[in-house]
Amino acid sequence: MKVYIIGGGCGGSEMMTDKAYTAINRCEVIIGPERMINLPFVNKKVFKEYKAENIKQIIDCENKDTAVIMGGDSGFYSGTKKLLELLKGYDTEVIPGISSISYFAAKLKLNWESWKISSLHGMKNNIIGYVKENKYTFTILSGSDDIKDICNKLILYKMDYVTLYVGENLSYDDERIERGTTASISKMSFKKLAVMLIVNEKAEKSYGLIPDDEFIRGKVPMTKAEIRSVSLLKLGLRSNAVFYDVGSGTGSVAVSAALLDPEIKVYAIEKKKEALELIGLNKIKFAVDNLDIIEGKAPDVLEYLPSPTHVFIGGSDGNTKEIIDCVKEKNKNVKIVINTVTMETLCEVKKYTEEHSIAAEFVQINSSRGENMGKYTLMKASNPVYIISF
Repeated sequence: MKVYIIGGGCGGSEMMTDKAYTAINRCEVIIGPERMINLPFVNKKVFKEYKAENIKQIIDCENKDTAVIMGGDSGFYSGTKKLLELLKGYDTEVIPGISSISYFAAKLKLNWESWKISSLHGMKNNIIGYVKENKYTFTILSGSDDIKDICNKLILYKMDYVTLYVGENLSYDDERIERGTTASISKMSFKKLAVMLIVNEKAEKSYGLIPDDEFIRGKVPMTKAEIRSVSLLKLGLRSNAVFYDVGSGTGSVAVSAALLDPEIKVYAIEKKKEALELIGLNKIKFAVDNLDIIEGKAPDVLEYLPSPTHVFIGGSDGNTKEIIDCVKEKNKNVKIVINTVTMETLCEVKKYTEEHSIAAEFVQINSSRGENMGKYTLMKASNPVYIISF
């Protein structure tokens, strides 16, 4: 018995290769989703199924040469990976198909080698972050709701200058391709089988380096650029990190962290109303859709958040030890960085690390800024800041 896992292409029957048809002709059993098995198969036993576990059961029950037809290309947001894991030890062969991205790029007469590729079909991602950093962002959609959501977010984050292309039912007789703005595309309805290309001529990578005066500020304390940069360095954030900014204030650390990589998930924890409003304003200004604002007091509100990989404590309201205990319980290997200007908190953390045999690093930062005094420039010192990391 041999199992062929075949990329059925992005739509019509002509999207499958000659090799795919040769494999199908060799098989007695055909399995696939409804849109992939509507061909006039002769002398074949056909099963409508797309879930990997159920496909394996059919293969085991039939015990005959089988063709499993996957939508699109076998290696492009396909169920092939999961099915192959279930079929370890079986005689399998994977045959690629024409993917939606290659077909769509050809229709638009564009090269897709530099496109950022993503999918919203049954999953979530930071599409705003991708668009902000990439001239071309391609995503697979699951219908009009996704399209309206993307358009609304682009408008919210003041990125409505982008150009959108939407492809619907690609390669079918009722294929449709629309080009427009966020305003025009958001008013259109599309079927479930759709893709989108977002073109941002103003795309650029920020690397989280934001001058203090670019943040929207009130009377809420803010971690200044010099301290912020060292603290982020000590955190060592990586792609796919889950980051808590406890006592977020204006959100300067949270926003900077979110801008480092669109795959970082950031939670800004803050209890003060004015601060919460400022974080919200800065979130929109810097278009960081991967930042969630959590209202409340730590550690109480941390209970239901995903387990953190990194935590920054800029304000604890006297609950530093309790916050450390909480995040350590969620992830014993969590990386923690604490900022404080008081000797009391410094001594408290020092005692905690000694009692728990934690190897911590203690750094003191002294910074001064030049101020004009007539024809002279004087250096005005800020309060020393202790940066503790472990």
